[in-house]
Amino acid sequence: MAEFDLTEQIDRAVKALKATMADIGDAATPEMKAAGRVLATSIRKQLSVKAPPYVGPLKAGATRRFASSPPGSPPFRRRGVLYKSVGTEVVGGVLRVGESYFTSRLLELGVDATMKLRSGKLRRRRGGIATRRIVIAARPFMQRALEAALPKMEGDYVATLEKRIEGGGSAIVSR
Repeated sequence: MAEFDLTEQIDRAVKALKATMADIGDAATPEMKAAGRVLATSIRKQLSVKAPPYVGPLKAGATRRFASSPPGSPPFRRRGVLYKSVGTEVVGGVLRVGESYFTSRLLELGVDATMKLRSGKLRRRRGGIATRRIVIAARPFMQRALEAALPKMEGDYVATLEKRIEGGGSAIVSR
C-alpha cells in the first residue's frame, strides 16, 4: 500500500481547483487564449523598438551607452528583459495578460520620489538629512498596446464563437 502524502494531495487539489475556476470563468477557452496571445503580441510590439546608441564622446575602454526613450513614448528595448517578461496566465478563473518585470509599473506610470543618499552614509546639511530626488517621466505602453489589439481581439473572438455556434454549439452556448 502506498504512503499517504498530504502535500501531494494538496497540490493535486489546488491544480484541480485552478482548472475548474478557469473552466467556469471561460478563461481556458480557445477564444480567450487567442485574445490573450493577440494582446501579449501587441505589448511586445510596443516594447520592440531597440535603443539607439548614445551619440557622444566615449573614453577608451568605456562601456557603450544607449539613449533613453523620450517621455510619453514606450521604453526602448535594451537587453529585452521587459520584452521577455510579457506573458499570459489564468489566475482565479481570469486570464491575465501583462509583464512580470518589477520595473514595468515604474516605467508605465513614472516616478517622482526622494531617497537618502548612499543608504548608510548620511550627510548632514542645514535642511536635515541630504536626499536625492529621482524623477522618471512616464513611458506608457500598456494602454497603447490594448488600443492597438482591441479590434483584432474582438473580431477574432466573435468569429471563433460564430464558427462554434454554426458547428453544432459549444460548452459556452449550452450553459
